[in-house]
Amino acid sequence: MAYENSSANPHHAASRRMIKTRSYDRLRESLRARHEPGAMRVLSIVYWRTLLCVAALIFLAALLWGWWEFKATMATLDARNDQQQNQAPILTRKDVDDAVAAFDARQNTYERLKIEPLSAPDPSQ
Repeated sequence: MAYENSSANPHHAASRRMIKTRSYDRLRESLRARHEPGAMRVLSIVYWRTLLCVAALIFLAALLWGWWEFKATMATLDARNDQQQNQAPILTRKDVDDAVAAFDARQNTYERLKIEPLSAPDPSQ
């Protein structure tokens, strides 16, 4: 005794094409008879394939959104860099020399106070 979907059936290829062409009809029949095991199997296959397709679409959408945000960020950074090349420099040589001189003055004051500390009155007396 051969099964219905076995290759021993001479109308196997034709029946496979008919099943594919009337898949919506078969799905409707399965929904009407969802208490039967054969119909439940069809519904579970459709449900699982739907879940896989939705998951793949969500994954692809997340990838595309991430790529779009990355490109937008890169465009913003490129625009900022182009604007900064046309601007005057933020620090001039005079500003840097003034900052170094201020640090040298503070270091000299610290070294002098380390050698000769300030005298403070003793608060306990």
